[in-house]
Amino acid sequence: MFNKKDGNIYYRISYRIMERLAAISFLHGIYYVGCVWVGMSFLTAPMGKLITKGCYKFSRNPIYMVNILIAISIVLMSTSWILVLLLIVYLVFNHLEILAEERFCAETYGEDFERYKNKVRRYL
Repeated sequence: MFNKKDGNIYYRISYRIMERLAAISFLHGIYYVGCVWVGMSFLTAPMGKLITKGCYKFSRNPIYMVNILIAISIVLMSTSWILVLLLIVYLVFNHLEILAEERFCAETYGEDFERYKNKVRRYL
C-alpha cells in the first residue's frame, strides 16, 4: 500500500495517518483487554447467569472487539492489500460467529438477554 521511502507527499501523509489509526486501534484493543480481565473474571462469574458487568456494559462482544481492533491495527501497520482482504474475510466469519452466539444466548437466557440486547450494542 504505502511505502515510507516513497517521495510522494500524498503517500507520506497517508502513511502517517495509517500509522496513527493503527496505534489508536491497537491501544483501544489493549484497553478492552484490560476491561475484560479486570472488570469480569470468567473464573468467578456465576454459571448460568448472563454477564452484564465490566466491558459487557458497553459491548455484547468485548472479546471479539479486542480481537477485531488488534487485527485492524496489525493490518494498518502492515499496509498490505493482502492482509486487508484477509481482514475482510476474518470480519465476516467473526460476525457469523457472533450471530450464532446471540441465538444461543437468546435461547438460554430468554427475556433477560432480550432486555440486555436492547440496552447494549453488538459492537461498540
